[in-house]
Amino acid sequence: MVSHEPLVEQPAAPNGRDAAGRDLPKEITVVAGQVMMRPMELRVLKAMTGKTLEQLSTDEVDSQQMNIWLALRHAGYEPSWEDAGQVWGVFVTPGAPDPTNVNISTTSPRSAGSGE
Repeated sequence: MVSHEPLVEQPAAPNGRDAAGRDLPKEITVVAGQVMMRPMELRVLKAMTGKTLEQLSTDEVDSQQMNIWLALRHAGYEPSWEDAGQVWGVFVTPGAPDPTNVNISTTSPRSAGSGE
């Protein structure tokens, strides 16, 4: 019988620490298009998840969790797959305008159709 308990938000990580005993952050920044992976990391991911890179990349949730796991690894942590799923990912796009910058122009580009 399948249990249908309500989804409850978990703490930052199940045990709050990585394999080396370091406290994991509650959130980590992931820069879109700048996530890099070494072959050994791909092997570790495959061993942890039982999934190929293609399978991880094409599933929306697995893809986000993979990017968070990689960002944690590149920041010096050794998270488990499960722990990476408990850390908030702050996904940012490089070069995106800062919405708090009041000096950004709000004028529209000239219209190609009207010749203005």
